[in-house]
Amino acid sequence: MNLSKYPVFKILFPYIFGILTAYFSGFNAENITPLFLPVIIFVAFSYFLFKNRGFFQQKMAVILVFFAFAGVGFMNTSFILNKKLTGEEERIIQEQKSWIVTIVEHPKKSEKSVKVIVSFKSQYFTKKEKAILYFKRDSVTAQFKYGDVLLVNTQLSPIEKPQNPNQFDYQTFMKRKGVNFTGFVKETAWSSIGQKIPNMVKYLSHNIQQKFSQMLFDAGLSGEEYSIATALILGNSDTMDPELRAVWTAAGVSHILCVSGMHVGIVFMIMNYLLFPLNFSKRSQTIKSLILLFMVWSYANITGLAPSVMRAGTMFTFVLFGNFLQRNTNVFHSLSASLFLLLTLNPLLLFEMGFQFSYSAVFGIVLLQKPIYKLYKPKTKVVKYFWELTSVSIAAQFATAPIAIYYFGQFPNYFLIGNLVVIFLSFWVVLTGVAIMVFSFIPYVSQLIGYLLIYEIKIMNYTAKFVEALPYSTTEQISISLLQLILIYLMFGFFFYAYSNKNKNSFLYGLLLLLAITGLYMYDKTSCKNQENITIYTISKSVAINFNQHGKSILLSDSIRTKADKRYQFSIKNHERKARINSKILNIQEDYEDKTFFKKGSFIFFNGKTLYLLTGNDKLYPSSEKLKIDYLYLSRNPRLKPEVVFKIFDCDMVIIDGNNWLNLEKEWIQYCREHDVNYHSMREEGAFTSK
Repeated sequence: MNLSKYPVFKILFPYIFGILTAYFSGFNAENITPLFLPVIIFVAFSYFLFKNRGFFQQKMAVILVFFAFAGVGFMNTSFILNKKLTGEEERIIQEQKSWIVTIVEHPKKSEKSVKVIVSFKSQYFTKKEKAILYFKRDSVTAQFKYGDVLLVNTQLSPIEKPQNPNQFDYQTFMKRKGVNFTGFVKETAWSSIGQKIPNMVKYLSHNIQQKFSQMLFDAGLSGEEYSIATALILGNSDTMDPELRAVWTAAGVSHILCVSGMHVGIVFMIMNYLLFPLNFSKRSQTIKSLILLFMVWSYANITGLAPSVMRAGTMFTFVLFGNFLQRNTNVFHSLSASLFLLLTLNPLLLFEMGFQFSYSAVFGIVLLQKPIYKLYKPKTKVVKYFWELTSVSIAAQFATAPIAIYYFGQFPNYFLIGNLVVIFLSFWVVLTGVAIMVFSFIPYVSQLIGYLLIYEIKIMNYTAKFVEALPYSTTEQISISLLQLILIYLMFGFFFYAYSNKNKNSFLYGLLLLLAITGLYMYDKTSCKNQENITIYTISKSVAINFNQHGKSILLSDSIRTKADKRYQFSIKNHERKARINSKILNIQEDYEDKTFFKKGSFIFFNGKTLYLLTGNDKLYPSSEKLKIDYLYLSRNPRLKPEVVFKIFDCDMVIIDGNNWLNLEKEWIQYCREHDVNYHSMREEGAFTSK
């Protein structure tokens, strides 16, 4: 593979480097205009050097172009990151109670609440801000729509940082979307005052999506079949049950539930076939290209403009323009161009998980599918077709596996079995779904096609559940760092370049990176195995304490009973995976004893440390001497005053879990400050981990 044939890729790499530098450096400048000057100088000098054909000048020009586009990526990212409120503006937002807000995203409805993203602005600052508001679900709030304007009375507060180690960073995730605040609106604290559509295209697309969803329902789909069909065909996963999604994820086929380039390709193929009468002249072909472009982006809008759909739509746009200009379009070049264009419009897309999965999968297919396919030469058309599907699945899985392991810590071992059936059927599901919409005005025909679609999805669903239920269907508790993730992809790049260009040096660089990755893995594993600590997690209305010794731990909890519990999955699982901990869950009310852990009542002895659990039901009696303990954990609303407790205990650290007792928490903190007692407030600082 000769990179000189792909000029867009050569500027894409430094541009991404600039994005990463700006994002991770924490650069904060109110005015980035001075940075334009060196970029312009670099570009001017590189142009001058390119005109001179000397070897040295050419190399210097390449270096200057690298720094120029790295500077562009840096400035573009910094410009977005620096759009933040001042401290005074944040204070005003948190003090003000009444707001006129506009719903700018389609509401998400659960069993008990309605979640909406709204925009608002204050008379004290000009730019609009966004917030997440939660309403109790009833017959009125369930009817909220995109564009509704509401008058609400609520206390807005910044979205909280993650409270537990390695917990999903929801605050950063929403900040990338421009959402910084959240609030709960009481039943009587809001009123509707009209409607204002922020984006007519989004409004119409959602309405069309709802109409198409209704067509699927009218055709006889319901339950799991309906939720899978709407997710797979229309990109609407609101009705998808989390447990069903987990099954598809464990089977390695959850990517099918997201509308992707394959779905856009099917729509493109259908429309391209139906418009074949427009192939007779250049003018008619131009009209055909414009119609195809309109249909591709209309479908992309209907499905919610997911990253994979944006990528596919942009790629097809480049292909159509290439055909219009009568130029041969290279898929790798079109893919690189679409990536560069989307990151120019919004560089923070680079940090979106869906965006990363989408592009890594397609780059993997483009680069690896043919080499994998050539490993075996089928003799029949049927075997050839399924081997082609297999090679595509292997290439996509190989390219996305490092990202999946980094985020989720698991790998679906039988992904090939599930993908062969599900990918094959997904093509027909999309075709059948389109047929239902075409014949929706003939009820009997659409219902007949609906029965076919139901059984197609039943087979897909059965396959996913069958694969997930197989022994050892997933390898779990895998952990790699961000540095290891980057090194793995660099290693893949060197090995692929060595294979395609027969370059020995690239192969050696790949081996060196493999040694570095292995070394980092062994160092991390050894470090984790040497850990001995206590972690008290911050979980609303729950107590969870992890006593870790060399990777084996006791997890005490008053309400979490299994690792399938949502609270464990959200607050604890990722920490245990990253720290390479294998825990045993015990009821906090039970007594327990092993070689390093002893629990009797409220006293816990672990690895030479003593912890006492003080709850609202405890009755303490003074003794002649104070009891020396390392940690006093206030896990529930303690009825005893601090001065009474400290007559009995002499402790090194007070850990205050004040989720449900704000006033008493302040009293304890005040006492600790006045008497020079070390304390850790879990409300303010998050989870506690001993050293």
